[in-house]
Amino acid sequence: MRTKHLVLFCAAAMLVACAKQTSEIEETPPPAAAYGDEMASEQDVAPVDQPPPAPDAPPPAAAPAEPPKPEPPTVGAVVVHRVKDYDAWKKAFDEHEGARAGAGVVGHGLSIDADKKNTVVVYLGSNDLGQLKGFLDSKDLKAAMKDAGVRGKPKITLMTHGESKPAEGEAAITLMITHRVKDYAAWKQGYDAHADKRKEAGVIGESISQDPDNPNLVHVYLQGSDTEKLRAFAKDKGLKKAMKEAGVKGTPIFLFMEPKEMRFYPPDSVAKAPPAEAPPAPDESGAPAVKPAPDAKE
Repeated sequence: MRTKHLVLFCAAAMLVACAKQTSEIEETPPPAAAYGDEMASEQDVAPVDQPPPAPDAPPPAAAPAEPPKPEPPTVGAVVVHRVKDYDAWKKAFDEHEGARAGAGVVGHGLSIDADKKNTVVVYLGSNDLGQLKGFLDSKDLKAAMKDAGVRGKPKITLMTHGESKPAEGEAAITLMITHRVKDYAAWKQGYDAHADKRKEAGVIGESISQDPDNPNLVHVYLQGSDTEKLRAFAKDKGLKKAMKEAGVKGTPIFLFMEPKEMRFYPPDSVAKAPPAEAPPAPDESGAPAVKPAPDAKE
């Protein structure tokens, strides 16, 4: 019986102790940090400085615009000559670029005769036939050629450019075919009809030019991806038959070339052609003015 009372007493004491501890916990105010910001006094809570927003990242720099492609020249000249040494000639040729640009030449192409290694083929492009003729006839050019080691008399062919299809890819060999035709328009129809054969021969680019004084003297320039295919095309009987049917007269001239370089000159270095002289103004009667003839010598 005594033991039972002792157990009840201990149990009651534990309950009282727990109740007291619970009362102390409930009466203890929570710290101010436990309250929401809306319950805190503005004087008790210091404002927190927020970091400034990060600046927006600058937009990526735009890629530089590609320079416009130069316009193809309207006229040109092909100069074929033999040289003593190609490297020595090339050095002198490069040094003469300023003179070419000063005469209105907009660019050049260099090739080597595929069958005569010391024969150089130079193409000069221009937009003024008069300027180009003047440069080719100049004493300065003749002296520069002599100093560069040119041997013999150069062969110069002038031409006006017509239809052109730039090469798709790099040419391994080029071919210039020169021939006379009965009628250019009729020949052009036959030429166009033979396009598939040129494609089969590896032609990746082509252009047509005519003599400035004779439109029926035609120059065809072909760029080929395969040397053997293009040579076989030139020997093919089907080409000879197609030429005859198109009105080609005489024996065509075939010039195979190994291309070396093609270069356009900076536009600001190329001299412009002088403006054409205006015709004299008509007099009051409406008749065109006539320049007075020079005084005859007595």
